Amino acid sequence: MSNTKYIVDANAPISKFHVTESIIYTDSEGVERVAYSGALYKTKGSLDMTWPEYEKYKAEINPEVSLKVIGPEEHDARINLYRQEQMKEEQEISSEDYWWLFECLPPCRWHKVSGVEVFHVSERICFDLVQWVGQIGDKYYKLVDSDKAELSDIAERFMNLDKKLAA
Repeated sequence: MSNTKYIVDANAPISKFHVTESIIYTDSEGVERVAYSGALYKTKGSLDMTWPEYEKYKAEINPEVSLKVIGPEEHDARINLYRQEQMKEEQEISSEDYWWLFECLPPCRWHKVSGVEVFHVSERICFDLVQWVGQIGDKYYKLVDSDKAELSDIAERFMNLDKKLAA
C-alpha cells in the first residue's frame, strides 16, 4: 500500500483528472513536503515547501484553483474515470485525417484483422492510451485505447461502428 499523497485541482473537469499538481513526500526529518517546490522560494533556500506553505503560495498566485490532497485510492479512481472518458467512443474520420495519422509518425502494430486495417499512432495521449486508426473499405475510423489492446477487439469496435453508421 502506497502512502503517496497527490495534490490535484478539486474542481478539475474529468478531462483533467490525470493531471496532478505535485506529490507530497516525507523528508528525512519526517516533514511532509511538496515535491519540486523548493525552486519556487525566492528567499528561503532550496528546501521543498510544506503542504500549508505550498497551498498558501498557490492561493496567492492562482486563487481560482482549489487544490486538495488525495490518497492513492482516490488518485487511481480519478485515473480510471479519465481513461474511461478517453476511450468512450469511436468516430469516423476523413481519408485526409487517416493518411495524416498514418504518416505523421511510423504506425505501430499495423495489421489487417478480419478485413479491417488497423494501427495506432506511436505518440501517447496519456499513460498507455493511444489513437487507434482503422480502415474498412473506403471508410476510416479512430478511437482511443491502450497500446496493448487486442487487435481483434479494436477491429471489432471499428466493424461495429461501421455497421452502426451504415444503418
